[in-house]
Amino acid sequence: MSRICLMFLLLMSIGGCGGPKLSPQEQAVSALIAQGGKVERDAARQNIILRVDLSGAKSTDADLKQLTVLTDLTEVNVWDCPITDAGLDSIALLPQLQVLKLGDTRITDAGLAKLKGLKHLRTLNLSRTAITDVGLPAVAAIITLETLDLRQTKVTDSGLTQLQPLTALKLVNVAETAVTDAGVVRLKAVRPRTQVLKQRPPPRSLKN
Repeated sequence: MSRICLMFLLLMSIGGCGGPKLSPQEQAVSALIAQGGKVERDAARQNIILRVDLSGAKSTDADLKQLTVLTDLTEVNVWDCPITDAGLDSIALLPQLQVLKLGDTRITDAGLAKLKGLKHLRTLNLSRTAITDVGLPAVAAIITLETLDLRQTKVTDSGLTQLQPLTALKLVNVAETAVTDAGVVRLKAVRPRTQVLKQRPPPRSLKN
């Protein structure tokens, strides 16, 4: 066998024949897009992934492991995905996360404690989930929260009271829950600047 052939085989064994390999980040991006997801990059730095939208893509807990290499993410939307509390293990590893949309997923009160380490989280959507008053102390530990969506959950006046430690809270939506006017009054007595929505919003996409 000639020296040229030997060199060719050596290069093939080292680099493969399929061209340059994608980085772990780009492999994750490709996988997320293949699931039907949308990815948004930083306009100035294309290697920085800022947002991932998997709403309606039916991504699973296992699929969410792709997110863990995207450590610059500031927003994740998994609306209407069949993820459970196990999927929150992956989301909890995103240190820069500011917006998290978990509406219409299968998460429970037990999983919310996994989110307490998200030190920059400002917006949390838990609408149309099985969340109850039991899970709200964990939510109240996310002291950076400004917007909280609890529409169509099992939250009551008792749970709303648990949100009093959230000094930055600007808006909480409790439409179509068991929260009463009395519960709203008790929260606003402590947090007068917090807007509490009890009315059902006009028809539009609930993913926003």
